[in-house]
Amino acid sequence: MTRKRVSAKPVTHDFTKEKEVEGVLISVDKDRGDYHSTAYTLQTDKGERLLIWGNKVLDDQLSTVSVGSYVWITFLGEKKSKKGGNKPYKDYSVDFDPESVKSPDSEDINVPEDYAP
Repeated sequence: MTRKRVSAKPVTHDFTKEKEVEGVLISVDKDRGDYHSTAYTLQTDKGERLLIWGNKVLDDQLSTVSVGSYVWITFLGEKKSKKGGNKPYKDYSVDFDPESVKSPDSEDINVPEDYAP
C-alpha cells in the first residue's frame, strides 16, 4: 500500500526553473491578488497542485479550455511588445486534450472538501 499526503494548498509554479508543466486544470479563479489576476490550479499526474498566475497571453489561451481538461503550458520566454514601447511580457503556449475533460468530482482529481486556491 502506498501512502500519500494530500495538500489542500497549491504551490506556485516557477517557469524559470521548469519551462513546461502539465496536468488537469482543476480551477480558474479570477480577480485574485493585488493585481486582480487570474489564478489557475493544475493537478499533475503525481498529484501535486500547482498554482499558475495568469497574464494576458495565458488568460486569452486558457479562456477556451474547460476546467477538467488535461493541459500542457510551456513558457516561451520574455518577448518585447510591439505595442506599448517594447514593454517586456511573458509568452506561453497552451495545448490541451479536448477529449480528456473530467468532472471536478472525478476520482482521478483529488480535491479536498476544504480546498481554497
